[in-house]
Amino acid sequence: MNYPIFHYDWSWDLQASPTDIWPLVADTNRFNHDTGLPWLEVLKQKEQDETSARHHLRFKRFGVIVEWVEEPFEWSRPKSFSVLRRYSRGPVKEMRVAVKLSTRPDGQPGTRLSYNVWVQPSNLLGLIAIPLQIGMISKHQFGKIFYRYDRIISNKISEVPSIKPQFTPGGKERLKSLIHKLVKQNLDKELILLLSELINESDDLKVSRIRPFELAGKWEKERKDVLATCLEAVRAGLLEFQWDLLCPLCRGAKESFTHLNDVHPAVHCDVCNIDFNANFERSVELTFCPSRSVRPVRKTEFCVAGPQVTPHIAAQQQLEPGETRKINLNLETGSYRLRALKNSGGQFIRVSEDTNSELSIEYGERGWTNEEFLFPIESSLILKNGTKNEQLFILERMEWSDKAVTAAEVTSMQVFRDLFSSEALRPGENISVGSLTIVFTDLRDSTRMYRSVGDAPAFGKVMDHFDIVKKEIVTEDGSIVKTIGDAVMATFPTPDNALRAMIKAQEVLIKTTFNKGHPLYLKVGLHHGACIAVTQNERLDYFGTAVNLAARLVNFSTGVEIIISNDVYNDPALQDFFLENRDLISTEQIETEFKGFDDEQFVVWKIVKR
Repeated sequence: MNYPIFHYDWSWDLQASPTDIWPLVADTNRFNHDTGLPWLEVLKQKEQDETSARHHLRFKRFGVIVEWVEEPFEWSRPKSFSVLRRYSRGPVKEMRVAVKLSTRPDGQPGTRLSYNVWVQPSNLLGLIAIPLQIGMISKHQFGKIFYRYDRIISNKISEVPSIKPQFTPGGKERLKSLIHKLVKQNLDKELILLLSELINESDDLKVSRIRPFELAGKWEKERKDVLATCLEAVRAGLLEFQWDLLCPLCRGAKESFTHLNDVHPAVHCDVCNIDFNANFERSVELTFCPSRSVRPVRKTEFCVAGPQVTPHIAAQQQLEPGETRKINLNLETGSYRLRALKNSGGQFIRVSEDTNSELSIEYGERGWTNEEFLFPIESSLILKNGTKNEQLFILERMEWSDKAVTAAEVTSMQVFRDLFSSEALRPGENISVGSLTIVFTDLRDSTRMYRSVGDAPAFGKVMDHFDIVKKEIVTEDGSIVKTIGDAVMATFPTPDNALRAMIKAQEVLIKTTFNKGHPLYLKVGLHHGACIAVTQNERLDYFGTAVNLAARLVNFSTGVEIIISNDVYNDPALQDFFLENRDLISTEQIETEFKGFDDEQFVVWKIVKR
């Protein structure tokens, strides 16, 4: 029997703009949690759904098992999103939800949030329950939640958990003790108290995946300080590591590990149906959660594929064969790629403030064109599916989020290496770390110094020199990978950090030892390039051509200049540094060869502080 379709059309006027309110409204995982829906069980995909973004889901509510196949969410950020669910068990046969964010019709600043629901019962229970549960209870409940989100955006209220946090027996007392311990370590007291408040008052959904850079933005604190505080909290036993492996396409966390040595490079994404190799620069993100000795966190999902699961995707639309659809977009400037799920390649689009035209793109059996289209910030995109199969079109921003703490970044921090020297890859595994700035240093004439002043005094001078070099490295967000005799290998996130640190280290070292009979001169070589991370002597180490080249550069330094590769010299930030310090820094180009590089000619630069 076919029951009638119920249609509900609700709207609320909010003070926040569509752009500001979108991250909360479109976070369907959080919204479903806040409305009191039970957590989901993700079932094995049916054969016909294995090559699509459909999900087979189930939950149990009021003793009734509800099971459905969820079509891919469709959205255009920050204007609208919708989803269709077809049920195989429970009182509902089909439900479609469509949400639209637009300007307020009364002319006031803010948002008109329109919420439409079409729902068809599958049985008599549904026919009775839908008008009560959705037509009355849900309308009232949704309005309360959206108004609460609006007040959160305007900072009128804090985010209060809908479910009271549950602690391990003795967990609250343990939390107080650990917070007291961290405060006594002369760490930032305000950050420690903010972290304590987060663990003590937030619900499981919020603390199941703590991202330090997001907290830094919310707390208006320096990113490196928040990250360092989280690392110290792990060491104290307040937090635990989570190394998340991210898919390069959908950028979702596919697997999560407590220890870095459990991470393996080969990963499969069932959503994108691809295999990929993890790399530290893009695929491995460090997040945190409360220690189980303090507070057990149930990691559950209430929605698996809403717009905020993949915030880098500006629009997602599913089109039938031959279908044409027009979508309105409001984009940031930058580079985008339009792709079709499960198909290779994509159409590249550059969004610019200068362009002002409608863009039409057809995806046919021959795939994408090689040209790059220009697109205005706010306009319409006409999509046409010229294939014989349904296609899920995805318009994604190419830049990766800077809110992620990547493994490449955190493993190059000195505080991480000092606190967690045992965190390394499993023996035999290696993972690309992308590009790092690699520094090698060495003391000039150290052998002569040992013979001249004796082993004990010379060794003391070498140790003092390590302290100076380490201090300057840490100041510029670098870390020491290892020491070899009186030489140092260090890494930095960027070339300008590395050069500033080494100029200062040379300067301080000469100044502090010049009048002590045996001045120390620090030879330095810098290179920037891709390398791999491996476990060597139970510590995380780096290898590759870039490392070999940096090791060769140090031999060209006499201790009064720094030798940098051409790749480092041409770094934009370093060029700005040279321009700002043109009266203090001199540069000289040299052409040379390096042993082991097949007589290849290299351009390197001598950098001297006048």
